[in-house]
Amino acid sequence: MAKAIKAISALGPRISLGKKASMNELVSAVANRTGLNKGDVLLSVNELRDNIVSIGLSGRGVKIDGLGTFTPKINLKGQISLSVRLDSSISADLNKRKAFEGNIENREMMGKTVQDIIAKWNELHPDDLVD
Repeated sequence: MAKAIKAISALGPRISLGKKASMNELVSAVANRTGLNKGDVLLSVNELRDNIVSIGLSGRGVKIDGLGTFTPKINLKGQISLSVRLDSSISADLNKRKAFEGNIENREMMGKTVQDIIAKWNELHPDDLVD
């Protein structure tokens, strides 16, 4: 007997991820759009990173408008990390109508309920049903 998560993982819509953009690709794109040289862009990115870490190490979070909020947290072992909550404008931009240009697997399942996906799974796998 299959679990619902197995059906959702197999049949739910998901993005076919392409090759990750490299730091060099990102730096080049920002440089081209801003007129800054690549060295200045890279320096700025590294300084932003270092300052986010420094602020986190002081026990403070930092909100970067248009990017997100970085908040320090600690686990039971005493390891410090940062939680990142993306700015809502990023989600809004990602979800603009017809903006996505990548490939979506199982696109036909977009908008379906968990029950719809389970029913499809059960139809395709009568020997491994989900309750």
